[in-house]
Amino acid sequence: MIDGSVANVLDFGADPTGSIDSQSAIQAAIDSGKPAYLPSGTYRVDSTLTIGTRGKGLIGASPIRRDYAAASKIVYQGAAGSQTPVILMGANVVGANPSVDCTSNVLQNLYIDCNDLAGFGVYGTYLTNDTLVDNVTITSSTEFNAYFARGWYATFTNIASLACRGKGLAFGMPLILQDGTDLSGSWAAIGPLELNQCSINNVRSIQSGRYYSIDNPGTYDPTNSTHRMQGYGIGAGLGNGFTLTNFLSELSGGTNLYVYSDAQPRKTIQYGYLENSNYLSGLNAGTEISGIILENVGIVEGVEIRDIFTNYTNGGGIFHTGTLTKSIWLKNIHQPRFLTSLDGVSNFDLWQYVLKENVRFDCGFWNTKESLMAPAGYGAVNTRFSFTVDVNPGGGGKAVYIKYDGTAYYGAFNVNLDDGTSVGGTFPTLTTSYQLDNVFSSKVVSITKSGGTGATDNVVEFKILSTPFTIE
Repeated sequence: MIDGSVANVLDFGADPTGSIDSQSAIQAAIDSGKPAYLPSGTYRVDSTLTIGTRGKGLIGASPIRRDYAAASKIVYQGAAGSQTPVILMGANVVGANPSVDCTSNVLQNLYIDCNDLAGFGVYGTYLTNDTLVDNVTITSSTEFNAYFARGWYATFTNIASLACRGKGLAFGMPLILQDGTDLSGSWAAIGPLELNQCSINNVRSIQSGRYYSIDNPGTYDPTNSTHRMQGYGIGAGLGNGFTLTNFLSELSGGTNLYVYSDAQPRKTIQYGYLENSNYLSGLNAGTEISGIILENVGIVEGVEIRDIFTNYTNGGGIFHTGTLTKSIWLKNIHQPRFLTSLDGVSNFDLWQYVLKENVRFDCGFWNTKESLMAPAGYGAVNTRFSFTVDVNPGGGGKAVYIKYDGTAYYGAFNVNLDDGTSVGGTFPTLTTSYQLDNVFSSKVVSITKSGGTGATDNVVEFKILSTPFTIE
């Protein structure tokens, strides 16, 4: 690739042995008007390289993304700084309102070592129109190995995040530093985080969040809101037509996959492998370790997370936090240990909004969204007297809804199963609109009265719906 179409950084005085600072030479090649070419070697930089606003590029010699002889390696040796990037894509510095666009730029075939000094390996906002980040490996940042927000039609492929103190790879996520400072909270641009119709494919994060694992084991707690959005491997944030496919995240000090959603008409997260989440946290994989965190901050719709493996032994479960509006679909998620709200929402309520299809192991066997159910029985009964409400056989689980006419009810009820046994039920704190009481197995054949009676009439209505099992 050494021809007249590129600017070879060696021609501008860059040193491929890493002995001296090559920042100015590499920057001059980038600014020359041609894509800068970085032959195999190690290049020391003591300050940020900026891939300008339009048509700029920095391209290494080989798609090899590890620290091998053929790699084009950039090592940062400048002053430590939490807001210092090794490579800045565009003109918006870290934390600045993303107001200047970066169009048709390229970052490709590079190994970037932040050396535990730079806050960011690669930082880019307002990335548009054919901007490409491809075959790039980043390691040893103190905040984010790579952070990207606000953009459209950009492509992010074959990106690897290796051990780092903070977050691994962030796409359309809030810009929150390790000390809790939210640099993106005051951004005034329209849709400042959104990556619209951007392709994110074949990305990996290994051992992010060392602050919580290697450096301070036993400290991460997903129920603590100050910890929650720290140390994650991959952050899948905002964007219309947002797609994240073919990804791996493991050994994260925080959660392996953080899904942050707002009012998005289509968002797809598909084909993932997650293992060893909340690494060295000491948390219980069956009830406390978060392999996936789902956070909703608005009216979420069109979000689909599917075809993901999360290791049963150490992958943990799925936590939800934030608003409960519209639906998120989980499909073909293998071996998650639980699906639980971090906000104290009951499973009955949570399962109306986080819907499951072939979600295996311990996340519940049904959804409670009424539009997915079929009628299985109905009865308006007077609790003064004996009553029977017949239930249609077959189908999946039986969701029992109850409402009453405002007077005091009497006694309780039995849920009768087809093997001749019964499960006792008590009337909940009833309202004059239907309230979900419980979901029972598909063996339910009838509901009958039990307990005491009274002297006045009291009408209670049972509505029984069949909800299909969520595991095939």
